[in-house]
Amino acid sequence: GNHIPYCIGFYDGKSSHIFYLSDYDSPESLLVSCFTNILIPKYRNRVIYAHNLSRFDGVFLIKYLYKYFSI
Repeated sequence: GNHIPYCIGFYDGKSSHIFYLSDYDSPESLLVSCFTNILIPKYRNRVIYAHNLSRFDGVFLIKYLYKYFSI
């Protein structure tokens, strides 16, 4: 099978922001919600570190970043 993301999150130096699939209708809406929360002016010009991005998590992330956001 298919790999389905069930959790995504980020830490902004002060707070953790965690998104669980159980709170959303689909994996797509889970990812879009996280991206919408991190891609705000408050975080502009910040460095983002992504754990396990190559070949696995990156497949999910890049697919939806290109689909929903201008990158």
